[in-house]
Amino acid sequence: MDVLLLGFSSFPGMEKNHSSSIVKHIYTHQGNIGLKIRSYILPVSFEKCKEQIEAQFMDYTPDATVLVGIKFTSTCINLEKVALNIISSQSADSDGVIIKDKQVIPEGREAYFSAFDLRPLNDQLTVLGIPSTISYHAGTYVCNQAYYIACYLLEKIYSQPKALLIHIPRLLSQLPHEFRKYGITYNTSLRAVHSCLEVLRDELIHK
Repeated sequence: MDVLLLGFSSFPGMEKNHSSSIVKHIYTHQGNIGLKIRSYILPVSFEKCKEQIEAQFMDYTPDATVLVGIKFTSTCINLEKVALNIISSQSADSDGVIIKDKQVIPEGREAYFSAFDLRPLNDQLTVLGIPSTISYHAGTYVCNQAYYIACYLLEKIYSQPKALLIHIPRLLSQLPHEFRKYGITYNTSLRAVHSCLEVLRDELIHK
């Protein structure tokens, strides 16, 4: 099974984006998972992100796509079920651009629901002692935009969007001491994403 694993580069407020480190680490050690993984780091840019995802799909046809991004307000792993056809940012992207109330793809449907069953992923993370939740709002920033585009492109190939956005919290080291309870360690984030890919592998194989 071929999986396109996408992380994100730095952006305002996040000079070091650990989603990119996680994606690179998993790509290097993918033999431990049992998937054929191709990785790519997307810019946190509304314009460039769209161009580069489309370029990846022109060059490669994955069975599924998994994205790993940062969710500033999260205190646990968020397994995002829904990709919304909307961009409405409160803060600028890495190009300094702010977009309000614009569709990701004007001719696209209002939203996509991941074709993956997220309950086994959530259950596995609970077994591992990693706080997680199934989320129904991935925000309206670049992560959601990328998720929606991946779903849109996968639907054209397979009719079902076998895609998932995994949102992870900020690292403990990125937070002031009084807010450390809202963060996560790098190793825990890595273990969570690795475990999710193992569960998704089993779902892809059996379906």
